[in-house]
Amino acid sequence: MKTTLRLIPAVALLAALAGCGNKGALVHPPKPTDELPVRAAPVDALPAPATMPVPASTAPAAPAETTPPPASGGG
Repeated sequence: MKTTLRLIPAVALLAALAGCGNKGALVHPPKPTDELPVRAAPVDALPAPATMPVPASTAPAAPAETTPPPASGGG
């Protein structure tokens, strides 16, 4: 009975140690570089986007008539 009581915490400790950490191959952290990180320019400092005129040929065409003309009464 005493052996079983000692075995339970030992098994729990081994299960906790086996479940922690990364699985698979060892991954090293990236090496630090001497370069400074690049910061983005503030939005106010960016130039306004250029606008291009829309050519008239790309304007949407008028919708075509979908109803047929009335048939003449030749009956």
